Amino acid sequence: MLFPYHDENPTRRFPWVTVILIAINVWCFIGVFRKPEEDVERTLFRYGFVPLRLTVAFTGKPVLVDSKYLPAAVITDLQKESSDRLFATSWFQRRVPSSYVRFDPEPLLSVLWSMITCMFLHGGVGHLLGNMWFFWLFGNNVEDRLGPLRFLIFYLAAGLIASLAHYVFNPLSPIPTVGASGAISATMGAYLVVWPTARVWCLFILGFFITRVAVPAWTLLVFWFMEQILGVLASIGGTGIGGVAWWAHIAGFLSGIFLLPFLAPPPEPRKKVVYVNEEFF
Repeated sequence: MLFPYHDENPTRRFPWVTVILIAINVWCFIGVFRKPEEDVERTLFRYGFVPLRLTVAFTGKPVLVDSKYLPAAVITDLQKESSDRLFATSWFQRRVPSSYVRFDPEPLLSVLWSMITCMFLHGGVGHLLGNMWFFWLFGNNVEDRLGPLRFLIFYLAAGLIASLAHYVFNPLSPIPTVGASGAISATMGAYLVVWPTARVWCLFILGFFITRVAVPAWTLLVFWFMEQILGVLASIGGTGIGGVAWWAHIAGFLSGIFLLPFLAPPPEPRKKVVYVNEEFF
């Protein structure tokens, strides 16, 4: 395994947007996980992106879902919401097996908003630290290239594209997607375009053997992208219920490659050096 910890690619200015986004992610994580476990489950479900909620919002028709895919607190809330509705009383309770819960249509804007809020939530300490580390390693250079405002637009747009890709391939998934992985994958794609040969120092870990190696950025990033492809191939034929949003990573990475040329300002002109022949005077 290769774990990157430093790149030989200095920046010209302090990456304020990168630091602020990292701080917001950490603040949201602390704010969520200081709550009781049931409230954590409710928060991740409400503000994470649930593809099935978008499908139901589009169609306007309720859908039944096997409750084994959902945490207990969410099941209780969904059952209460369904029983509170005028058309979902004794008729619904008599005909729906107890192992199923009902997803009712929600306002479309509310569901679309969750495609933004999900980018600032994480499922655990490891999830948060891994994402923020890769974001710091590659995001500061991309911000340096784009500038603060363009970088913020780049980050949010890539995150939306990643969520949309996850939806396209998992439209019936009731599992909330959380994390900034899609947007961070975009910074990795952009980094590959601009600095493919930058030296990245990594820890090479093989069992108990650990050493330092320096590799060109393209080697590390292409290897990471191939891992995502293998993840998709391994998930083919599955239920679409899993712990990794492979398509979000892939779409985020590719969106970074294609968004960068549209958002990047023109490179600063090189200063011309004029040589004067003193003998002429």
